[in-house]
Amino acid sequence: MENPINPQPDDNQPAFGTATATARAVNQAPQVDPYRAAMQGEIIIQTRALNSGVKWFYYIAGLSLINSVFALAGSGWSFLAGLAVTQLITGFAVALNKQGGAVITVVAIVLNLIAAGIFFLLGAYGKKRHSWAFLVGMIGYGADTLLCILLGFLDAGLFFSAAFHAYALFNLYKGFKASRELSNLLVEPSVQTQY
Repeated sequence: MENPINPQPDDNQPAFGTATATARAVNQAPQVDPYRAAMQGEIIIQTRALNSGVKWFYYIAGLSLINSVFALAGSGWSFLAGLAVTQLITGFAVALNKQGGAVITVVAIVLNLIAAGIFFLLGAYGKKRHSWAFLVGMIGYGADTLLCILLGFLDAGLFFSAAFHAYALFNLYKGFKASRELSNLLVEPSVQTQY
């Protein structure tokens, strides 16, 4: 029986730190499949790109609402990434509200909430790797970019907003691309068809 207070080394086992013990430890280490490790690394990279693209939906929606609040409060200040359509709606509401009618302001707020809500929803679907959400978002934000360019002839500051819209569109495209890549990477190998 082994003495627990003063254990004796087993003569069959090499002492820790010897060449034989080190070789045995190396041979017993779990083998890492390099393909699997590379795939896991690629999944991490694409997930980060997807999350970055999704954040842009939330930035656009949130900043659009903040721009609407600023415009309704009479401030001339706004964020570049906000939707031009919400600024246009709010501008009409402010102009018509001077002639009387708080109903116009309420309608503008509801329309702005709907526009921002659409982008929040697209972000939620994009997070679930629905590529169509990115496509719809890029088409909608692309149309908003064209609106910025058209309105830029009336207010030169909107040209800066259009340039920032282009940057946001690029980030939405990267999210779309990552969504497609992740959908391909996360399909079970047994389900994939060979061509």
